[in-house]
Amino acid sequence: MNKRLAVYLTNALCILSVTLWGWFTDQWYFRQVGEGTEIYEIIAITIFIINLPASIVGWYVASLIFKTNYEFQFITEYILVLLLSFPQWKLYMFVYSKIGGKTKDKKA
Repeated sequence: MNKRLAVYLTNALCILSVTLWGWFTDQWYFRQVGEGTEIYEIIAITIFIINLPASIVGWYVASLIFKTNYEFQFITEYILVLLLSFPQWKLYMFVYSKIGGKTKDKKA
C-alpha cells in the first residue's frame, strides 16, 4: 500500500471514529453544558491538534452555519475536518518531499 494513502486512510479513520463515538454518546450536548474532561475529549483534542488548520476552519464554519442547533454543528464540524484534512496532509507531504524526505514507496 502506498504510504501516502495509508496516512490519509488512518487519519480519516481516526476522525470518523471520534465523530461516531461523539455523536452516539451525545458529546455535542455535553460540550454545550460544560461537562468535565473525559477520555473522549482527550482523544478528540489530540486528533484536532494533529489536524489543526482543518479543525479551526471546520469549527469556525460550523459555528457560523449552526448557531443554536448544536448537534448539527457538531456533525458539520467533524465532516469539514474530515474533508479539509486531505488537502492539509497533501500539503504536508509536498513540503516534506521538497525538504528532502522521500515519500515514494520502495519496490521490493
